Amino acid sequence: MKIRFRAQYDRKTFFKGVRLANAPRRGGRITFWLSLGAFFGLGGAAIRSWMLEPGMTSVGVYLLLMLILLAFIGQYVLTPWLAARKLWANPRVQRPFEGWADARGLTYTLPEGQRTFSWSDFIRLRQAPGMLALVTRQGLMLLFTPQFFSSQARWDAFLRLVRGKVVSVQ
Repeated sequence: MKIRFRAQYDRKTFFKGVRLANAPRRGGRITFWLSLGAFFGLGGAAIRSWMLEPGMTSVGVYLLLMLILLAFIGQYVLTPWLAARKLWANPRVQRPFEGWADARGLTYTLPEGQRTFSWSDFIRLRQAPGMLALVTRQGLMLLFTPQFFSSQARWDAFLRLVRGKVVSVQ
């Protein structure tokens, strides 16, 4: 059975999809929050020690902690936003497309012709409420929302098919 879809990305959905596709798995999120908590704990201790005994060592620790905070912001916020911005600038990303999913994989119909991906081409699956992102071995992101499908039943069937076929390795 072919599950057909027809879509065109809007800017907000596309940026959200890029962020979702690049989101770390659960273990990575836990590590991020633990590291951020440790950062703020150490930062608070450094600021307290600097206030009690001002000196170059305290300033150095404070600056090091600020660099670490900037690295966190860059890694988890700025990098996906810059990537989405660069991709969105390509007019081909913004054009309408259609295709279908079946037991063999996903097929897109574009003005240049058809492009088929077998399920084994996908290495990452990320899902959020109302959105699914797939990433291929070549780094291509495919984003799906319920609005791409003719009915909620088609969207649900698509989700079941993808979950049963894609093995996320990253």
